[in-house]
Amino acid sequence: LTTKITLLAKYIGYMGVVAASLAFIVSCIKGLWIEGDDPKDLIQYFITAITVLAVAVPEGLPLAVTLALAFSSHKMMSV
Repeated sequence: LTTKITLLAKYIGYMGVVAASLAFIVSCIKGLWIEGDDPKDLIQYFITAITVLAVAVPEGLPLAVTLALAFSSHKMMSV
């Protein structure tokens, strides 16, 4: 069970990094190239990406625990 929770937590962490990177890239494309914003706005885009990362990881941890417990209880019921 601990191994499954650790593995799920890693996946959630990776997905948070992907989501934060995607948010930063999309913000840069939309802000700098499409709307022609000032390059000083890169700091705001970076802060937004870090916020997405900071929110994604703690929100995903209870989900990881719930899924791991659900899989384990299902496995115990079938045995």
